[in-house]
Amino acid sequence: MSITFGATSPPTRGSAFDTAQRAFANGWIDLEDLDQRLALIAHAPDEETTQQAVTDLKSMDKRVTRQPEAAPRQRLPERTPAGKRARKGGRTAADVVFGTLLLAFVSNLLVWGIIAVTEGSQYFWPAWMMIP
Repeated sequence: MSITFGATSPPTRGSAFDTAQRAFANGWIDLEDLDQRLALIAHAPDEETTQQAVTDLKSMDKRVTRQPEAAPRQRLPERTPAGKRARKGGRTAADVVFGTLLLAFVSNLLVWGIIAVTEGSQYFWPAWMMIP
């Protein structure tokens, strides 16, 4: 993006703006330094003053852009069994479903036991709870 001021702006002013903004984006200068440089570039009376505002940034840009960036190393995931991972982080969905079905079966077994003791031996109907 080239920023120009009026029809008399020289084309090098736009490249100086780009260089300063690229230096800020790469973290070479802070926001205050960027503001000062952009103000100096915008109010520069001639091309020489414009280039002086970004001379040190251009040398930095040449040094850094020539070096290839190394890819960051990715950490491999930890190899743990699913059960151990579930114990670390809490309950899984399977634990919740199993617990709910177990609670339903035990409560039905308790009701069947009370009925079987009070009225005599009966057909074992809680077995139907084991089907799902």
